[in-house]
Amino acid sequence: DQPRSRGLGDVYKRQELYRLDNGNYPSTDQGLDALVNEPSGFPEARRWNRDGYLKKLPKDPWDEGYLYFSEDRKYEVYSYGADLQEGGEGVDADILLTEL
Repeated sequence: DQPRSRGLGDVYKRQELYRLDNGNYPSTDQGLDALVNEPSGFPEARRWNRDGYLKKLPKDPWDEGYLYFSEDRKYEVYSYGADLQEGGEGVDADILLTEL
């Protein structure tokens, strides 16, 4: 479902680079913004790339920012779809990185 998931593949690659540099993924509080701007808080980004990992955060097909959740060294990047609500079918279905 390429058009609906645009930008997610790049986020996945950049998250992995972030983890290799820093030993962990950004926390939920640090969010995807940690790929663009050096994060503060825990976990510390000890070797954050001063050029960042992304120039800007991608938008989903409905021009909304992707959502991010991190827990226990795992994370999810997702969009609520066209209806901007959890769940749904067709164009309203959620898009989850782990399901691509």
